[in-house]
Amino acid sequence: PGSFMVFSDQIAFLVKSPLIGNNLESIGNRFVDTTDMFDKDFRRLLLKIGKENDIDINEGVYIQAAGPQYETVAEMRAFKLWGADAVGMSTACECNAALQLSMKMAAISCITNYESGLNLTSEPLTHSQVQLMGQKANQALEILIKQFVKQAKEVNLLD
Repeated sequence: PGSFMVFSDQIAFLVKSPLIGNNLESIGNRFVDTTDMFDKDFRRLLLKIGKENDIDINEGVYIQAAGPQYETVAEMRAFKLWGADAVGMSTACECNAALQLSMKMAAISCITNYESGLNLTSEPLTHSQVQLMGQKANQALEILIKQFVKQAKEVNLLD
């Protein structure tokens, strides 16, 4: 908890795709290639900035579950088998929509809690604990984003 994960890939589990419904050709094709969804140069830069600023940041596969409840122990076992490194209740749908718009992107998740079933504490997980961890990570996230924009502009990664 308190670390960050840059998405190398994602899984949308039991969440409705934002690309369902009438397609507006003006915004893009709904059948998008997801092979390299997250820009490699963006990912590399975020990891470099994290290292330079002593921010705990790794790369991994994110899975979005429907929520709003936290994942069950059985779901976590399944998610691990599928290759997921972190789970949350948002972001994958937004990334799918951005991909339809042909946006070059990166995604970062703040890891706010240990997975269900680890039993590292006798206390049950609460939403206020998750919110508090997110608030504690705000300063590091601000550094990551500001430095990313600055350095990405310097090396012409941003259009």
